[in-house]
Parts: sequence; C-alpha cells; structure tokens
Amino acid sequence: MAGCLLRFAGHDLMDFRKGETNIGGSDGCIDFSTGDNAGLEKCLNSAKIPEAYAKHCDKISLADFTVIAAEAVMGRTSPTYDETDPFSEKSLLHTFRENFLAGRETANTCPWSIDRMPDAELG
Repeated sequence: MAGCLLRFAGHDLMDFRKGETNIGGSDGCIDFSTGDNAGLEKCLNSAKIPEAYAKHCDKISLADFTVIAAEAVMGRTSPTYDETDPFSEKSLLHTFRENFLAGRETANTCPWSIDRMPDAELG
C-alpha cells in the first residue's frame, strides 16, 4: 500500500511544469490509461484508497487527501518515526503537519497530463 500511495502522489505531481499555465501538479487527476500509470488504478483499489477517501470527501479535496496520505506514509515509514510519540518535533510527521498547506483543487479531467511524466530512460 505504501508504494502504491507514493506512486500515485508522485505521478499526480509530476505533470506540472514551471512557467506554464499553472495546471497539473498535485490535483488528484491521473490518466490511468497511459503506460506510465499501468497497474496504478488496480493497486489503489486493492489498497482501498477510494473507500478511505470516501470517508473524507465532504471535507477535503482529493488533491489534498492524496498529499496528506502520501505524507502520512512517508512519516510513518521514516526512521524518525517513534510510535510512543508519533508527532515528536524530531519526526517527519511533525514537519509535514506543521508545513501542510490545504487548498488544492481536484481536477476531474486532466488531458494536459498525457506524456508529461519524466523519461525514466534519461535519468
């Protein structure tokens, strides 16, 4: 589940290009039909991410939920995680919580995202 969630958040973010029309980025929109995203929809469904979001969809955008979920996974798997004090000032979870900015808008369609992933063959 951790890899699936981080891949989703990463692929959601990577269609942004600085200096363009300010579309893309962390907007909760991914084209699952492209090769770069192969298997991602199945992975998210298997991990029950849509069900988890459904519990919060009236309070938060999918775009913000995706970032929060990815940050939670990174914080929980970080060497700084301490189960006795998860939000210790030394923890990544604390850093994420203190610096999170809400307000991302979910894009229902994202035709601009086609062929925007970095080319893995070019490093």
